[in-house]
Amino acid sequence: MHRSQLRPLPALLILLLPLAAALGCSRSVTGPANSAPAPVFGQELDPSALVIGEDIGPPAHQDPPFYPLAIGDRWTYDRNFVSQLGLGRDPLAESTIHAVVTRQLECSIPVGSDAYVSEHTLEHESDADYDSWILYRQDQGGLFEADYVFTHGAPCVPAATAGGARATPASLSPSHAPDFLGRVWSAAPDSRSPRVNPNALAEWNRQQRVMRAAIEGVENVARSAPSAEAVVPEIQRLRYPLRGGTRWIIRAEPQFISRVTNHQQIRTPAGKVDAYKIKITSDLFGARDYVTVWYGKVGFIGIISHAEGYFVDESGNFAGWLTSDYREILTGYDLQEPVAAR
Repeated sequence: MHRSQLRPLPALLILLLPLAAALGCSRSVTGPANSAPAPVFGQELDPSALVIGEDIGPPAHQDPPFYPLAIGDRWTYDRNFVSQLGLGRDPLAESTIHAVVTRQLECSIPVGSDAYVSEHTLEHESDADYDSWILYRQDQGGLFEADYVFTHGAPCVPAATAGGARATPASLSPSHAPDFLGRVWSAAPDSRSPRVNPNALAEWNRQQRVMRAAIEGVENVARSAPSAEAVVPEIQRLRYPLRGGTRWIIRAEPQFISRVTNHQQIRTPAGKVDAYKIKITSDLFGARDYVTVWYGKVGFIGIISHAEGYFVDESGNFAGWLTSDYREILTGYDLQEPVAAR
């Protein structure tokens, strides 16, 4: 939420522990193919999830690394995005995007004093494919994501040349994947899109910013490209050890905060898994906005996001409402190493 990203919504990003992983083995699972389930939205990834522990007391022991970052690790997801525009009780217009998302860790690259793992995201929609890349690193304090998105491939280089000298990575530069949210209303005529009203457009832009910052992670601001020796700006995806009540700042400006609410056992197309449910809050959120993510020891499990707002006409009278709902869930994974012990 990873990654996507919205790199294609991507990186927004969720912790899960599969049942087989608890036995200390890697697992390859393939979810349903070529099926586009009807979108079901709400604040739970699995409405019938069994809460298996609040973890409010002393933290369970977690030996880093918690998150799987082995080269070759691969995940697949089913993604649905629905945005509705309405003038009364019923929607006047609706725009949807369904995609099958594949993420794979491709290589490790040195940047300054740190080593990052490059994750390639491929989003397959009905009419096109979109690529993006993000960088992760992990230490005992948590999982961190470089605050950059690459649309032409992150610089993958060997740790050393044949002669033994250290290779120099390519300079990093910020770029944005094809605008996932911008495509939502691109085909709609002005009379049936948020462009019909400047205030509706302002609310749509707010909802895009909420979802980009909370899900994708990359803030849409200009940055100068750092050199290979520079410190890369980062956001913190996870803070270790994970337990109920753990709280941390994802991003300081605008401020986004994560808090672990509980530990659940949920069903996914990839099988039944244990997951840490994490609630994200922000200064950007309205009264009806929410973002919830799930992570486990098999990686990012899923995300539910909702943004909602109203707009007025030139006279200040109610003119309509706009909602945006995003849901992404794990459908399969193939890990190269056993998951971390609990």
